[in-house]
Amino acid sequence: MYMRFGRKIKVELRSKRGNLLDRKKKSATSTPFALGDMRDLVVGITNREQFITTVKIDFGSLEVKDLFEPTSDELLCIRSQTSLKKQMSVSCPSLNVDDLRCKSSLSQRRIRSLSVNSLSTTVDNSKNERLGSPQESAAFNSTALKNIDVVGASHFTCLLIGKEHPSFESEYKKVSCLINMDVPKIEICMNRRSYTLLLDFFGLLEPKAELPEDYIEIQARPSAASTNIALQDLEPYNMKVKFNAGLIQIVMNYPTNKCQLGVIRAEEVFMIAEARINDNEVPLEISLSLGNCSLSDSTPFYSELYSERVNLRALPNKKEEVEQTFHSDDENQKHMLPSRTTLHITKCLCATSATAKGYDASIMLRIPPTVSISYVHTHRYFIALLDFWQHFIELQNIVMRNNISSPNIQMNNDVRSRIKLICEIECPCVIVLPLNQLSNQVLLCETANIRINNRFQLSSLIPKFQDFEITNVFDDDDHDCCIDWMSVVCTETSLYEGVRVSNTKAGVREIPGYERVCCDMFQHFHFLSSRKSVLSRPCDLLIDIFRNLDIFVSHRVPDVVITTSLANLNVKLTTEFYRLLRGFLSMNLGDALVLASETIPIEEVIGVSSKYASFSFRMMLVNVEFNCFVQCENSQGFVPLAGVKLNSSRISFDVYIDNQSELDLICESTELIDMRFFGMRKSKLMSEAHIVFKCDEPPVITLVLLNARVLLLLDWLNDVKNFFLLHSDFIPPVEDAYRGIVRTTKLGIMERDPQIHESVEQTFSLKITLKECDLILLEKPESLHSLALVAHTTAVLNMNDARKLFNVNLEIQRINLDWFMMASESESRCQLTNDFSMTISLSVESDTDVEGQSPKLGLSSIIPIKHQLVKQIFHK
Repeated sequence: MYMRFGRKIKVELRSKRGNLLDRKKKSATSTPFALGDMRDLVVGITNREQFITTVKIDFGSLEVKDLFEPTSDELLCIRSQTSLKKQMSVSCPSLNVDDLRCKSSLSQRRIRSLSVNSLSTTVDNSKNERLGSPQESAAFNSTALKNIDVVGASHFTCLLIGKEHPSFESEYKKVSCLINMDVPKIEICMNRRSYTLLLDFFGLLEPKAELPEDYIEIQARPSAASTNIALQDLEPYNMKVKFNAGLIQIVMNYPTNKCQLGVIRAEEVFMIAEARINDNEVPLEISLSLGNCSLSDSTPFYSELYSERVNLRALPNKKEEVEQTFHSDDENQKHMLPSRTTLHITKCLCATSATAKGYDASIMLRIPPTVSISYVHTHRYFIALLDFWQHFIELQNIVMRNNISSPNIQMNNDVRSRIKLICEIECPCVIVLPLNQLSNQVLLCETANIRINNRFQLSSLIPKFQDFEITNVFDDDDHDCCIDWMSVVCTETSLYEGVRVSNTKAGVREIPGYERVCCDMFQHFHFLSSRKSVLSRPCDLLIDIFRNLDIFVSHRVPDVVITTSLANLNVKLTTEFYRLLRGFLSMNLGDALVLASETIPIEEVIGVSSKYASFSFRMMLVNVEFNCFVQCENSQGFVPLAGVKLNSSRISFDVYIDNQSELDLICESTELIDMRFFGMRKSKLMSEAHIVFKCDEPPVITLVLLNARVLLLLDWLNDVKNFFLLHSDFIPPVEDAYRGIVRTTKLGIMERDPQIHESVEQTFSLKITLKECDLILLEKPESLHSLALVAHTTAVLNMNDARKLFNVNLEIQRINLDWFMMASESESRCQLTNDFSMTISLSVESDTDVEGQSPKLGLSSIIPIKHQLVKQIFHK
């Protein structure tokens, strides 16, 4: 049987939902929210072999227009990548395939019927005999398809196989429904609200009823399910779907603000999905392979330099081999090609299946060595990308909750899904870390390969939680949380300085000590990278990520925990690199963001009775040395300044739900080295540094030195202080000036918060504690035989700048002074004073009599007094 529809078919989709998130009853009248337009539709159904029915559908193009949030782009567009018109004659250029389709002669209809491998049911046996043997018929079908088939059309074929077929198990592998889809190009404009409404229209957001095992319903009369065949329990059967697309593009759109976040683009996509219909105990299996893949950035103003974010491309020497194999006739061989990126997903459809397998879903990603990956990371775009898809998922959950109409339907929102992840990136990766999205200065991180895997374990069985003291203590919470433990291994990791170079600057000269990277990865730019790594050697970086799956039940463990370590490594910190690193931390990772109305995820505010840590970070540093270099006076190269050797140290960072965060640096064994003079003695000390950050409050810094010997090289300490206070001189362009020029609002994009400003009342609060420390002052620091004055002290120093005025309080609990020669400390030591205590305070006196105090202090009465110094010395 053959059916041919008109050249254009329009289908209007209507819904009774007046508001997507409205919990009220639906309106009585429906309104259109989408309009589908399909062209050149041809449907053929044939049953030429017993127990096998074939349905074939061809169409030239399919466009779905958004009527819910109207935009210039279609929600879905399926069409050929080339023109749909094909010239049939050189002498008559106006004659094309479309003209041939308009003919309605009987011969044309017969050819069409053969093109879908079907014969009209009205044709008698005598007509069938005139077609010849099946081989001749197949050859004629091929010829007919070649001559009149739609150029670049999409093909849909459904094969229904009965169990009675003799080859049902051997050839068809017990698959009762086999679907093949071949689409040249798909463009998806991801309007999140419209797609949520579309999913709800087709019933994909209807919650399933979960009845208890002892639930028995006695009905007075037969129900609709017992009388309607469509509602009765159907026999399970296997279905297999093969999908092939030459190009898929997903546009992440903000329809209200008429702007886009970016485009996801995938080439040569091939997918196989297998499921057992009417049997939830069999998991859903999806296998996908693809060629080149990319992610672009289309945000206004912020994407001027880095319009491309992720690129996955085949290496030049392997591309030809991949293309030859991709166009092979065996689709399974094409899918299993080892030189293509593959993704395998297993989704358990019921609790029984998930319990048996130990996970709710499984994701296996493999990227072969024949490709290369480059990724540009800016925190602003990364957060916007996560919020975009999180908002889409939350919209579906809200609509699904609103669709609950029976008390027997329950949604389990108290437990996170257990997702088994295995990721093997076997190719080189380049991670670009710009100083800012509007800056050309970058850090380049290169790694040979990346491996990611995870497992599920109780928090009490994870040793790192006890070693790093990662826990939230609650009196009424002793729940043993289930943890998703993910391990990320980056092998042979190196770090370089770099700069972005536009591809339009073809005449850029070569710079000594630098090389070009990512020349073939990005279309508009590449990078110049220093040849020498900042790290002394390529290191293997191990990162453990712990995710609390029971956050809706217990907060005994933070929501997310990250631990890592570095060992036996030297890091070269030049002034230029240190400025770049600080600029990346403050103006990329620390870029202040404000969420606009459309980008804010829909959240439910849940009150909490206790404060707890939602994020924790731990890093162990064992035998790690940081060598600091400053620029020479003639700006030619760098000279050593200082060295910090962390024999055993730990960095801790915790973020709490009340906008408070704490940063701790605990050094059990540390060496601070003056590298200006060789052969000087190294001083070892134990120290702790704590920094507490609170929202709209200055940071509170605490430094603790225990049993330390510190050489007070005042000029050197001043240079070290100036080194660590270096910051980038890059000033990001002001977005307001850009807005005034283009007259375009960007409410759908992450933008700076004009209300965020530095506090003018107080900028810091510092507390330094010295316990049993030796402070050594040298007469000649460059000499090994210098005279030294040492102070054995235990003291506490508090300092802040409230109201822009320094307040200092130094309380020396115990101090005594000695002197000795550095070359013979024990033999030449001589005590100068006994133990005594002293208190020094420098504070603001609000009731100071300016006119009366000035003459007494010998100061001019013109200069106002802002501080008063009080010193008290106590003899012990």
